[in-house]
Order: sequence, then structure tokens, then C-alpha cells
Amino acid sequence: APAETVACVELVTCCSCRRDLNKPDCINIYGTTYRCRSCHSLRSRLTRALVGETEDVQNSIRALDHKSKADLMIQAEGLFGAALKAKVEELAVFSQLHRTSSAISAQGVWRDEQQMKDKYKDRPEQLASLLEKASTMTHPT
Repeated sequence: APAETVACVELVTCCSCRRDLNKPDCINIYGTTYRCRSCHSLRSRLTRALVGETEDVQNSIRALDHKSKADLMIQAEGLFGAALKAKVEELAVFSQLHRTSSAISAQGVWRDEQQMKDKYKDRPEQLASLLEKASTMTHPT
């Protein structure tokens, strides 16, 4: 009987989409960090798509956590042009809504900055500390 040929392939994890892939199919970014060719290409397209977007959209995409970024890389893998731009805008709106709902669900009483200044006018050090460390939220209108 003929001998079986077994190929030994080293797997690496893509730093963008977190999928395990054959090392030869990936691009070495630095050291032991690899990115699959699909994500490498998509990353360039995303950069170009964000150029014409508002600062809010750009910041929302940059503020995504690792899991959300990996999900984006998988979901947008085959998207180009207007479809990619629409996906980016959709994700930015979702990200903004999520951050707003997280801020609203915080415990405690929300006060206007002016209310805080009036309440702590005799304690400027405490006011400065509160304004520096307290959770803040900008009204959307």
C-alpha cells in the first residue's frame, strides 16, 4: 500500500477577525501577530470608507471593543463601496446607541453641570474632583 502524505500546517490567529488560519495564508504584521489577507484588504477599504464620514462615525468605529471589531471584520468581509459604507454607518449608530444606553443605565442622580456648580460653590476642590471623576453624558440635542 502507498504511504500516506501528511502535511503539517501551522495555524495562526488573525488579529482582526480572530479566526484560526494557515500561516502561509496570512500576513505577518509584526512579531507573532498575523492578519488574514481578507482582513488586511478589508482594513484598507474601511480606512478609505471612514475618510468621508463624520467625526462621530469615525470615533464610534474606533471606540469599538475587540469583539465588535472582530464581528465587523467577519460581517463586512465581502462588502465594497456603498455597501461597506452603509455597514459602517449602521454599526456606528448601534455603537452610539449602546454607549448612550450604558451611560443612562448608570446608578445615581444625573445633574446639570450648572446645578453642580451651584450646589458646590462653597467647596471648589470637591466640585473640581466631582467634575473630573463623575460619569458624564452629553444631551443628544
